[in-house]
Amino acid sequence: MSTVVFGCALVAGGCGSVSSGADASASNADAPVGGADSMVATPDAANVDAALPCTGLARANLSPGANAIDVPRTSSLTVTYSCAVNAATVNASSFVVSSSRHGEYAGQFVLNDPREVTFTPSSGTMFKPGELVEATLTGAVESTNGMTAAGPLVWQFRVATAVSTATLTGNTALPGTLSLNVTVGDIDGDGDLDSLAASGDGIEVGINNGSASFSAGTTFGMGAMGGVALADMDGDGDLDAVTAGFPGQLQIWANNGTGGFTALGPAFGANSQAFGIGLGDLDGDGDVDIYLATYDPLAADEVWLNGGNGTMVANGQTLSMLRSTGITLGDVDGDGDLDAVVARDFDDANELLLNDGNGQFSASGSAFGIVPSGEVSLGDVDGDGDLDAVVVSYSGTSAVYLNNGSGLFTASGFVFPDSGARGITLVDLDGDGDLDAYVANGGPDTLWLNNGTGTFTDTGQALGTNFSIRAAIGDLDGDGDLDALSGSNSTAPSLFLNN
Repeated sequence: MSTVVFGCALVAGGCGSVSSGADASASNADAPVGGADSMVATPDAANVDAALPCTGLARANLSPGANAIDVPRTSSLTVTYSCAVNAATVNASSFVVSSSRHGEYAGQFVLNDPREVTFTPSSGTMFKPGELVEATLTGAVESTNGMTAAGPLVWQFRVATAVSTATLTGNTALPGTLSLNVTVGDIDGDGDLDSLAASGDGIEVGINNGSASFSAGTTFGMGAMGGVALADMDGDGDLDAVTAGFPGQLQIWANNGTGGFTALGPAFGANSQAFGIGLGDLDGDGDVDIYLATYDPLAADEVWLNGGNGTMVANGQTLSMLRSTGITLGDVDGDGDLDAVVARDFDDANELLLNDGNGQFSASGSAFGIVPSGEVSLGDVDGDGDLDAVVVSYSGTSAVYLNNGSGLFTASGFVFPDSGARGITLVDLDGDGDLDAYVANGGPDTLWLNNGTGTFTDTGQALGTNFSIRAAIGDLDGDGDLDALSGSNSTAPSLFLNN
């Protein structure tokens, strides 16, 4: 449940503003950022337009800033507008905050300044270490004289982690059989991260006791699974699952809030082979949509738009029919919507597809890394505020590509040695405020630390001996730093703890 509060009385000198977290970063925002509501209003707030005429509502500032990396766990989100805001239009439908580790965040919306909206997560709730948080302003927020912004805005930032040596130990096998794909999230609502693994016979669930000891949950789905991802698909606040068969169709599985999953409607989409499922708000309406990257050369990539309750409708596009191995969503060109970067196999170039803000994608002309690629990960690796790309290859060069801010990628010159890499995750493993690289290999996984400019140094760790395909990174033992689950095509996920 979210609440909305007016807290500003206009006096000479104006209103005070609400802090958005001690070190939360801000950005200019018509470059991107971004339940049952109760309201307390002051009379002065309703008359603000008499002093501040509004001819157009623009988002002037955002905190934390788009693509920020080291955002404190206790941060609030603040959007500053060009005009006084009508608080009746600010609610959990017009300003949505969510993540794939938690689901939708409930909290309180406060207007302590008539032009400034602050969202603070519910009391006792903090963002999870290292998670990617997504916020949407749907365009339904209005000024006090009825003006709206030009359109929706979608915004992402990454949460800070505890400082550590980034030394991973353990190699403990979780319950299960094999794990072509793996993800983590709090599926049972107890505050820790559980695991889901795409196996040869459904999705195998691991329930965390809070200290990284996992017990087998209830397996759901049937047949070989290539992809699995978590998000709040039906808008009830908890994490649902989206799966892709190998081969098979897409399926949404509704969570009962305690980690029990049942099919939400029939399967949909082409009967294809897929590893890559990208989940995010592609059309800026506040719910979670799907970009499916298919490995099947006879099936095109698919985009499915959510009606708000998990009912999906195809966006009507026919996208490329190439062997796609991975998909990552992020605002690559800085226009306030989520674009798609797709990794390709064989001799097909990796590709950036630009979103028009309505969930329609077009080729950007930016194709890079013509190698058999396993996966691509987006993040600001050089600290300039935009999203760069790291692409790994299992039989070629794994490399860093820097963004010029408008979606044009150029090779930085840094390459990872050929190690049969299948998966890449960019996260802050040592807690120093930049993004490091965890690489899942066809052999021991490796961990590379960033010097802050996009140059990485091998830590020398050889993690495990399995043929790894994907890894999921999160705080699995509750100590504030990031641990790893490594998925394999022959075994259950392997757990490595950060000490």
